Amino acid sequence: MVQCRITDGIPSPKLTWTRVDGRPFSPNVEEPQLGVLRFNQVSGPESGQYLCRAENDAGSASAIATLEIQSLPQITLKYPGSESDGGRRQYHVKPGQRVRMECSADGDPAPSVFWNRHHPGYPRYGGYGAETKESAVYEITRASLSDSGTYSCEARNAVGTTQERLQLIVDEDAIDGENTINNRKPGRPYPTDTGVRLNNEKFTVLEGGSVTMRCSVEDNRETIFLTWIRGNQQPMPSEHRIQDGTLYINNVRPDAAGEYICQGIGQSGNILFTASSHLEVIEQQQVIRAAQRDVSTYVGSSVELRCSAQPGSRVHWTRDGNQPLPLNVRQRDDRETGQNILELYRVSVEDGGRYLCHSESPRGTTSDYVDLRIDRE
Repeated sequence: MVQCRITDGIPSPKLTWTRVDGRPFSPNVEEPQLGVLRFNQVSGPESGQYLCRAENDAGSASAIATLEIQSLPQITLKYPGSESDGGRRQYHVKPGQRVRMECSADGDPAPSVFWNRHHPGYPRYGGYGAETKESAVYEITRASLSDSGTYSCEARNAVGTTQERLQLIVDEDAIDGENTINNRKPGRPYPTDTGVRLNNEKFTVLEGGSVTMRCSVEDNRETIFLTWIRGNQQPMPSEHRIQDGTLYINNVRPDAAGEYICQGIGQSGNILFTASSHLEVIEQQQVIRAAQRDVSTYVGSSVELRCSAQPGSRVHWTRDGNQPLPLNVRQRDDRETGQNILELYRVSVEDGGRYLCHSESPRGTTSDYVDLRIDRE
């Protein structure tokens, strides 16, 4: 939210917001009250400069606000067969064939991209070349069995770091021009148990939470690389990482539910075994809602901020930025409407700002907000 305020002017100036480049506001931008510009969601098109103009019969004045939207890098891997492997991230080649793996990333600011090669039992070793802006290529002139393994592309910018992994399998059984796990010869199914152990076969997590799936083997750990894929050729969740046989998923969304498969990869790149876990995601519902998100009043008056919560939930209020609530407040329930009310008495300008109402229930905690504006009359 951006607010443009008038400090002086007779007669009272008129305030207007426009984009400096003349483009119209996106559907995510609205003006809930005079001088206020609210961004309900930012997705990229909203970035740029915004001009606040105050005008009356005596003249005009203006100020510019600049919105910069930064984002985590989004990685795209490209290799022969990448468009048809169903998100499994497996690249099959025969010994002696040329290998080319291309990684590109989008983000703001522009990310640096580089490759790493992993080794069974170790996080990773060796970076491939220097970091380059937005793209990097890993090439092997003639593949050998020792080139089999896991390669990761990392992209980093000021917002953070993201990673995608690719399994390179050098195998005499590979079919030229194809890249799918289904190219194995008939009669060679993957064994489902050769000493593999999972910490759980079923996980249940609340939407927005995190989950950790551990896969381990009892014997020959130093020669087996453990990784995870999703069942039914589904892509992995965006906020996931795999390290030494353990799958971590943060900020779990409902579409992350389903089957996850641990694979044991041999030194030659062949799949030795698989084991499955199932993830169930309990969706959170909006259990609290502000009756009015924008409230205005004057210095010295009293005002009520209201939120509606589902029965059985406990409601409490806070101020944005972990600021303490003012001393001149009282919280109560309105039995007629079922709303929870935060009353503020004899308010001052310092009492203005964003107030958050929180609802706690066995399914989790949800929040909504009220923006309080206090004028000097």
